[in-house]
Amino acid sequence: MSFFKVVVIKRVFILLFVWAIPLFLTGCVHMSHSDLSQKNSFIHPLQLDIPLPDHVVLSQTNKHLLEQDLVKALQAQTVPAVACPRQKDDWWLDVSIQRNNISITPFYRIMAPHNKLRAVEEGASIPLARWLSADAVLFNKMADDAAAKITTALIGIQAENMQKDPTSLKNRPARIYFTGVSFEKTQGRICHDHGNKALAQQFILYFQDKKDIFQQSAHHADFIISATAQLEKDSIVNSSHKVGQEIQSLEIIWRVKDKDGKEAGVVTQVHALQVKSCNQQWNKFVSMTAKEAAFGVRRIIDRYSGRNNKPLVKTRLLKVHTKG
Repeated sequence: MSFFKVVVIKRVFILLFVWAIPLFLTGCVHMSHSDLSQKNSFIHPLQLDIPLPDHVVLSQTNKHLLEQDLVKALQAQTVPAVACPRQKDDWWLDVSIQRNNISITPFYRIMAPHNKLRAVEEGASIPLARWLSADAVLFNKMADDAAAKITTALIGIQAENMQKDPTSLKNRPARIYFTGVSFEKTQGRICHDHGNKALAQQFILYFQDKKDIFQQSAHHADFIISATAQLEKDSIVNSSHKVGQEIQSLEIIWRVKDKDGKEAGVVTQVHALQVKSCNQQWNKFVSMTAKEAAFGVRRIIDRYSGRNNKPLVKTRLLKVHTKG
């Protein structure tokens, strides 16, 4: 059996997150969740009704502009917001303003079903003269400011709900099924005959902790992790390397899916490996790669599940008196 030495010439580490804002909300429209960039959700995507801001004195045209900008900005934050009248059993957003002699301040009230107030977010103040000449540019700016604050509040609400739920991942370890590492469409030879098994074993070693437990099947798993590696043989001409030196490019992709098969995130590792006549560096390479992957996969699960999010600070129940 021949062995090879691995020298890591170049490494690239890419981590793609899919954010989580899971809440049990229903809405008046019936949106395919694949229509949004799928950054949520571990339980079910929320749907937030955005009715016309009737408490804000604007022309009907401008009310529609503000409503549509809020929907777009919230969707950009991966909140499935929908422009529609509020329904009794829906979560919805109530928009109002406070006005004085020099400025107006928007307020965004997050309402749970049956008009239960859950959070109030204060928007950035706007000079009164600018408000009186409101246009699409202003509404777009208002919406972007509001969306970031509303999303943060929704994450806090979700964390509060999880904290009260004994079955949530705030109160128990995540059940993980790891399918292992497979090599696909490879050219040349991997640096070790059992490289995939060694990498899988090292990944398990670095990944397992009190927050996660591995199991032997996908049944009842919260997350399923799989990894594929592709090896290509190249020749690289570089001032620091000899012409014609044999280089193998190794790409490893770690995919994390939730229990419903939706992608939670991806970790991609790219290595340029120098192949030589010894195997002494292989174990070091596998250890380094597995440790890096375990770190990335754990962050994906943390963010997607929301288990590390902090509950909403006690709601400020503000009396908002709207003036025109």
